[in-house]
Amino acid sequence: MVRWVMLVTALLAATPARALPGWSANYILPHCVPETEFPPNGHYELKGFCTGIIYALVVAAYPHGACVPDDVTMDQAVRAVVRYVSARPERMHELFAPSRIRGPS
Repeated sequence: MVRWVMLVTALLAATPARALPGWSANYILPHCVPETEFPPNGHYELKGFCTGIIYALVVAAYPHGACVPDDVTMDQAVRAVVRYVSARPERMHELFAPSRIRGPS
């Protein structure tokens, strides 16, 4: 689990500081809930966006030497990201996803 948190930390730290309206961690983070919970206001698309971004980061990092344990679930990954981002309120205005991933228009 420590390696997973380190991987997420490195990937999020590399995310650019600019954010599009509606794509900041402030906006997306409340929708990053475990699989068994309902997202705020029924925004399942934002819950899927959060999970998808985290999954994409794991898939993209794995061939580049990141060591992700085989038994890590997506719920554990989501909780690790939420814990990491929540611990840095001064960065909540930043873009939640890497800049090469575009949001809705």
